[in-house]
Amino acid sequence: MGPSGVTIVIVRKDLVGNAQEITPVMFDYKIHVDNNSLYNTPPCYGIYMCGLVFEDLLAQGGLKEVEKKNIKKAQILYDAIDESNGFYRCPVEKSVRSLMNVPFTLEKSDLEAEFIKEAAKEKNQKMIQPKGHRSGGMRASIYNAMPLAGVEKLVAFMKDFQAIVGDITPSDGIPKLEKSRREREALDYMCNLLGGGSRAKEIAELWTEYEENSSLEAKVVKDFDKVEMILQALEYENEQGKDLDEFFTSTAD
Repeated sequence: MGPSGVTIVIVRKDLVGNAQEITPVMFDYKIHVDNNSLYNTPPCYGIYMCGLVFEDLLAQGGLKEVEKKNIKKAQILYDAIDESNGFYRCPVEKSVRSLMNVPFTLEKSDLEAEFIKEAAKEKNQKMIQPKGHRSGGMRASIYNAMPLAGVEKLVAFMKDFQAIVGDITPSDGIPKLEKSRREREALDYMCNLLGGGSRAKEIAELWTEYEENSSLEAKVVKDFDKVEMILQALEYENEQGKDLDEFFTSTAD
């Protein structure tokens, strides 16, 4: 409701005035009622901020409307986690998940530091403090003040991060056709991230060659993970100023 330091007590009038003799003065609510909540110096700034929050909640339509917004925000984020094929995982049972704090981990814990670093970059809207508690993982705090657009940006980043570094070709218990469908879906998404054009076409052709083992280059890198192969090629091209053919030649050597 506001900054820490403000305590709001809602109590029935017929319960006021029945404090035990051992009750400390500050916990005897009759004293506060008799003094119009001014028995001691109140935290004025904190109370003022609470008032602004209450005005904003009312302007949004009240608690019912705010609850609907919070449910929508949380659903978008939990769906992104649950539909990531295990790349992201929420350790909380679905029936007791919070609408305010969404904890999640990455399938590969060694990627969590990279996730935090990438999320904080300018191009990713400088998302701050995604790191969870000392137990590890991430925690997205999506309290009332967090707009829907903020959650959508986080989800978009999570999907981009998975597309770039994730293992998008899981095979355990997945039928071959479903595995191929997921691979094609991931490839299309990656090409969209690159904006289409000749670069996306080149990557799509490279993927097909690898899949069909139909070229010398594909044979050379047949033991690479598909995504790692593409990313290493692009990294080599960008850093060395050389094209993809030279990358495969250097790999073969």
